[in-house]
Amino acid sequence: MHVLQVPITVHFDHGTSKQELVEALDLGFDSLMVDGSHLSLKDNIAYTKYISLLAHSKNMLVEAELGRLSGTEDDLTVEDYEARLTDVNQAEEFIDETGIDALAVCIGN
Repeated sequence: MHVLQVPITVHFDHGTSKQELVEALDLGFDSLMVDGSHLSLKDNIAYTKYISLLAHSKNMLVEAELGRLSGTEDDLTVEDYEARLTDVNQAEEFIDETGIDALAVCIGN
């Protein structure tokens, strides 16, 4: 019998609380997404940087989100007046300050 071995990775997506992200770190996920898109830019940077430092100390990859789409995702509705597209200048600052590996951006839909 031939056993096919396929490498897999497990990603924790849209972590919105410090508690659930720290739990994902402890459970051994391969990567995680820090979703601080509901925060101000300053708070999102601080939050994401904190989690990013913890994750990188465990050799985990970190994705983060900057900007928000209007509509519904994961049963969360964002009204049109709350929708924010990702600003290129903010994105550069965000990446530099947080040390993330990947950035989820909002460019519209």
